[in-house]
Amino acid sequence: MQKLFEDLEVRMIKKRKILEYLIKEYDPTSIIVYGSFANDTNDAHSDFDALVICSKSHKMHDDNVIDNTELDVFIYPTEYFVDEYDISEILQIENGDLLLDKEGIGAKLLREVEAYVSNYDAKSISEKQMELSWCKKMLKRIEREDIEGLYRWHWLLMDSLEIYFDIKNEMYLGPKKSLDLLLKYDKKGFEIYKEALEFKEVDSLKKWINYLEKSLN
Repeated sequence: MQKLFEDLEVRMIKKRKILEYLIKEYDPTSIIVYGSFANDTNDAHSDFDALVICSKSHKMHDDNVIDNTELDVFIYPTEYFVDEYDISEILQIENGDLLLDKEGIGAKLLREVEAYVSNYDAKSISEKQMELSWCKKMLKRIEREDIEGLYRWHWLLMDSLEIYFDIKNEMYLGPKKSLDLLLKYDKKGFEIYKEALEFKEVDSLKKWINYLEKSLN
């Protein structure tokens, strides 16, 4: 129990140092933290994921290292969210932790993202079948084992995760959140996908694509 409290204290101190840096560096109006630092599952290898809104004139990305933690922080000017914007850019903030919100913009974005995800328009059966057909064609091309086949190997591994969520009638929310959801709600699927990533064998990749097909039927 003592070790647990010590770990929690270390994580809190690290989070505070990063927030102090962000406030000093950007004087933000809003900070939304998401990912492992939002749900207190961060460890020594975790990035600090956040969206920061401030008076900067253009979008930026901060990947500095603070207290041995690499930042993955997206900086947006306040004006960016005044008119229409591409909400797909910020879907990762869903269920994020709103730590600062001087003007209410952060709360507004969280509401809009929640509504967008809730109103997700699932793909039709025919669209899913087309995606699955594409996966099978990619597999055949991969089996040639030339340089283009190797490229398509990685392409299929990446895109098939999004296709999995299409098949499940769920919105794809990027690799981090999607892998967490896969592990939480479909451990069998997670293990098959992990095997395809780890072993780099055609049979492992076929097994994953077959799993997608079974999930559709």
